[in-house]
Formats: sequence, structure tokens, C-alpha cells
Amino acid sequence: MEQPKIIKRIEPLPCPHCGKEILVGVNGMLPGVSKLSTIEEVNSSKIALLERIEEIQFVSEEEKMKILEWVKSDNTLIDSDDVEVIADNIAREQTQKISNNTDEQQQQD
Repeated sequence: MEQPKIIKRIEPLPCPHCGKEILVGVNGMLPGVSKLSTIEEVNSSKIALLERIEEIQFVSEEEKMKILEWVKSDNTLIDSDDVEVIADNIAREQTQKISNNTDEQQQQD
């Protein structure tokens, strides 16, 4: 297996003690690319996720609208491998919120 590529940069930063500019060495690694998806694949994944979201019971319509807005955003990139994971996480989160609301209502009664 190939070792990650380490990049060293020299950054001019102000000294925290005297305020003069000093040069600091910063090491970093390039991110690994695991898979590339086309725009069509991303859009198809978004449609599949939107269909799964319609099957989920939400604690409120506001919660559902927030999730829908996030999925439909141009900044949201969803891979086909992620659709089930994301949908399951949303369903689990909403089930927990509904359960918490039910518990709170029972305690108040």
C-alpha cells in the first residue's frame, strides 16, 4: 500500500508573544479519493433519498422541511452507496425524537 503524501508548507504567522512575523512549518496530508460520481449519479441518489424520506415519520413538518432543503441543496453531494445509510440515520434520529416527545408528555400527565 502506498504511503500518504505529506506536504510541508512554510506559513508566515504572527508570533503570539511579540507580534512579529515568524515562519512556521506546517505538515499536512492530501485526502484520498475513494470514488468519483457524476452529476447524474448524484442527482439520481438525491431522488432515491427523497423517495426514502417520504416513508419516514417525522417529529414535525418543520424537521422534514429542513431535511428536504438539505437534500435538495446544490451543495449536498450524495453517492448511491450513501442513500440507505443517510435514510436509516434520519429515520433513527426521528424515531428517537418522537420517543423523547412521548416520554416528556407522559411525565407531564
